[in-house]
Amino acid sequence: MKIFTLLLLTSLVVNSMAGEILNDEPIITNCSALLSFVTYIQTIFIDLGEDTDFSLKTCLLKNIQYDQAVTIIKTQEKQKDFQIDFTKPLFLTSDFPATTIVIERLSFDLIDAPFFQTLFVSHWSIVYILVTSDKRFKCDEGTMNSQDLTFLEKFMNKLWLKFRFMLVGVGFPFACQNIYAGYYGKKQSNTSLYDRGITFYDTYRPIDVIKTFMFSGKDLAEHYPIRASLFFRYPTSITTCKDTLYIRRFDRDLTYGFCGLDGMVMHDVLKYFKFNLTFSEDESCINYGYVDSGNVSGSLGCIARKELDVSFNSRFMTSYSHDNIHYLYYVTTDSLCALVKQADIIPIWIAFYNISKFSVLCFVFSLIVSLGLLMWIKALIEKMLTGRKPMSLWFYVHDATKSSILGYTLRNKKTVLRGTCLFLSILINAIFQVSVILQSHINRTYTTLQRYKNIETLQDLYSCGATLYTSPNIKELLREVIDPNDKSQVNFLNRAQMSTGMKLDFLIKNPKVTTLDRKNDIAMQILEHYKDIHGKPMINIVEECFSNYFLSYIARSDFPFFENVREFMERMQGAGLPTMYYTWTQRMLGIPEVTFKNPQEARPFAETSLDNLRISYAILFCGYFLSTMLFVVELWKGRRDRLQNENGMGPVSNRKLKKKHVRGAL
Repeated sequence: MKIFTLLLLTSLVVNSMAGEILNDEPIITNCSALLSFVTYIQTIFIDLGEDTDFSLKTCLLKNIQYDQAVTIIKTQEKQKDFQIDFTKPLFLTSDFPATTIVIERLSFDLIDAPFFQTLFVSHWSIVYILVTSDKRFKCDEGTMNSQDLTFLEKFMNKLWLKFRFMLVGVGFPFACQNIYAGYYGKKQSNTSLYDRGITFYDTYRPIDVIKTFMFSGKDLAEHYPIRASLFFRYPTSITTCKDTLYIRRFDRDLTYGFCGLDGMVMHDVLKYFKFNLTFSEDESCINYGYVDSGNVSGSLGCIARKELDVSFNSRFMTSYSHDNIHYLYYVTTDSLCALVKQADIIPIWIAFYNISKFSVLCFVFSLIVSLGLLMWIKALIEKMLTGRKPMSLWFYVHDATKSSILGYTLRNKKTVLRGTCLFLSILINAIFQVSVILQSHINRTYTTLQRYKNIETLQDLYSCGATLYTSPNIKELLREVIDPNDKSQVNFLNRAQMSTGMKLDFLIKNPKVTTLDRKNDIAMQILEHYKDIHGKPMINIVEECFSNYFLSYIARSDFPFFENVREFMERMQGAGLPTMYYTWTQRMLGIPEVTFKNPQEARPFAETSLDNLRISYAILFCGYFLSTMLFVVELWKGRRDRLQNENGMGPVSNRKLKKKHVRGAL
């Protein structure tokens, strides 16, 4: 019994010693728990050679999920080179893929590795670094020695300053279990970008880790340096900002003196996010720019070359063949329309201009000609029956025309057709000309301005032979809407002349010239600067436009707060603020809400004096004088005829007396 008890105690001691030995080795039964804090993930395993913990590598490969990918990176420590061996294609599940790096030792060489620049798609990608070595970063109840803590803070700040990753965590599954280091707060820096402090978080619950990650990226926009541009463009970005205090609380210093729709949107974005703005005054960035054979110019090129973060000049949302240019949320809509000189006013002395439609006049004259033709056919039939020689066709048409318009016939014989002509004459003169068309048209001519026909459709614009003067970016935009199979459209585009900054005065002096612009913006400019002395627009906007577009702002593709600004602008659009900003700008400039489609245009009142009325009163006096003399002559003639009748003089004597008077007068 004693021997059995001694053997049992010996086996317990041996087993306990073996257990202590086994417990000293980092055996991982479920390594997927290390990666369970995010749903979609890329796992990058860095193999350092013989010292690598192969059990961890094997465990990761066995427990990989369908929505995870493993990339093995072999490191040559002496040459400090990282070679990528893709055991499985990269699994990019969204624009913000999470990335986990499993590495034995943490060093600054990892930050300088070329693959670091290419693997991360977004600044908001969750970057989680697992350090598998237990020789460093040991902690006691969440406390780490100062040397390791200083190195870790320098490492994470270098990672922040170089790549500006918002969500980064460093875990130590063997040296400091259930604890990881993450960003916390902001610190002042000697550079334009602030530094970030670090702290330690517990990882007992994966859902708490996700919340901590999201919380660490909060309020990072405040004091974040951005580079933006805004150049002058009427009326969306102007410097004439009068009476803005009566409209809203507006800080002009925040937008470098700009207001208007784009200036107000820029003001709201900067005020809400509290960015540190660096305003670009580079001359190459103060125009829209365009893409031509791979070359990008203007603010478009500054965004593509990442010289700017955001361009706050609204532009048409169209496709650009460049990956670095992204649109924010749209702010408003507008149309690309053609501008032509306003049609000239019809002189008042042409009272019968356009008295009726051409089709109506053709119908009336064709009816008159038809009546003359019927009378000629009737005369031919009478010749066959009676042998009477008819007149020519022209005689009957001429007779029908005079009978219908003037009301008398060349022949005394009464017929049904000539009676129809007389009825038609009464109908034309009494109903149409006098009471409806003629009288109303003359009255409207003297009270309402009448203009020659304006260009209202694009087909009219193509057929009139107008030459297009526009900028290169608008011409490239026009190529997208022009039908290449339509010769008139292609010829119109081929005749286009390149012109930047053309003033509308050139358009007024040259009727055969046209240009393109936004409909709403150019309407405000015309109503403020291009009106005649009576306040009427001197430039006409063609009713049919080329195309309708959304208007938005552009930002570089890797701008860290792109999604935040886009969401903020979406809320602004939902609240109707951009539309209200446009209306406020119009009221601030004192521009009335006048539409260009106004067919009834009152003739302006012309001031006159007595000197101007001399001719009219002289003509009126002559008319009165002639009327009076005619009336006196008629009284004298009537009295003379009456006296002759009383003296017994007959009609023959009257005719002789008349001839005598005529000879005496001659």
